[in-house]
Amino acid sequence: MGENDIEEQEEEKQSEPAKPINLAQTNPPKQELIDPRMANLPVFENLIANNQIMVFSMIGCPHSMRAKELLKSKGLEFKTYEIDENAEHQ
Repeated sequence: MGENDIEEQEEEKQSEPAKPINLAQTNPPKQELIDPRMANLPVFENLIANNQIMVFSMIGCPHSMRAKELLKSKGLEFKTYEIDENAEHQ
């Protein structure tokens, strides 16, 4: 096969119209991943939606304590959800 033959084949490939791809055949249907931790999402969304400031914390967590202290020092009202007191929502 000479160089001219290769060039002709390349030209033929480029001039052929692209064939449509059926994506349903190439991609299997995606299965929805269900994370059991997401089961309580409506509970958390409700808490967030119904409180202007919502703090999710753990008892004894230094970061949670500092956040709550800061909010109190600014005179802001907030609701707290202690995660470790609500084991069913962990």
